[in-house]
Amino acid sequence: MSLEAIREKIIRDAENEAEAIIAEARQEKKTALEEMRASLTTRAEKDKARLAESLRERKSRMRKHVLREEEKRLLNLRRRLIDEAVDQAVQDLASDEGYMDLVAALLSQCDFTGDVKVTICEADRDRITQGFLDRQSTEGIRFILSEERHDASGGVILRSGKVSRNATLEMMASIVHDDLVMELSGMLPVEKLESS
Repeated sequence: MSLEAIREKIIRDAENEAEAIIAEARQEKKTALEEMRASLTTRAEKDKARLAESLRERKSRMRKHVLREEEKRLLNLRRRLIDEAVDQAVQDLASDEGYMDLVAALLSQCDFTGDVKVTICEADRDRITQGFLDRQSTEGIRFILSEERHDASGGVILRSGKVSRNATLEMMASIVHDDLVMELSGMLPVEKLESS
């Protein structure tokens, strides 16, 4: 074999080897690109799913928060309505024809002895007089009309020495307020808002 033939064979073998390397490199590049594309697609789908789940959770949290706030608002409204009803009931009781019987009953429950000062509200000055108090006095208790006035809607404040008992209508209403709220709440139902 001549030198020229050897040279041409080496060049042909080198070209064949180079083409094989290039073809292999192209195949590796193609495979790498396909793997990268598949990886990016999978990652994009996972990110999309994660984002969708995050948005669902956030929407659910926001909805629950809004519903909780609305429930609070409705409960506050119901409580305000009940408070207004209790206040109106106190006003109605103070102007009721049986009001003086109530005051007489309050005085009969007094456990003080001796002279007991009776403080009334300004609206009762023509109803609860010293004459009325004299009729309620007993052997052991003498009720004396005080010149002072309380700011409540009705009822009395009893004082014996340094001890006093608040028997105003507002005080009695405040003592039973929570029980009244529970009882009246059943008359003003507020449906629990659904969070679904």
